[in-house]
Amino acid sequence: MKSSPLWLRFYVSHPSSWEQVLIDRTRHHFTLFKLPELFAVQVNRTVSSIRHQLVDLLDSGGKNDVCAHQLDEADTLLAHRLNGSPAQPLGRSELPGPGSR
Repeated sequence: MKSSPLWLRFYVSHPSSWEQVLIDRTRHHFTLFKLPELFAVQVNRTVSSIRHQLVDLLDSGGKNDVCAHQLDEADTLLAHRLNGSPAQPLGRSELPGPGSR
């Protein structure tokens, strides 16, 4: 399984209903508290952990076990998150088999 560094950019994207003062305040806090950097560190740790778990599962059980695991994870997370789960698309996509690394 080939990999490349993950790069996510965090920014403030406001709803059209927000007043300018709230947009400005949110952007200021985002910068002041260095939230993009904080979020990036957390995402990197999470993605690294998930990748390690999935590679181990792929090696031990194969593609079907990875897909089943991801579907179970998506179902669990969807029950508790209004915006869905990052595992949902991965569980339903085609994953390479162990020999394709």
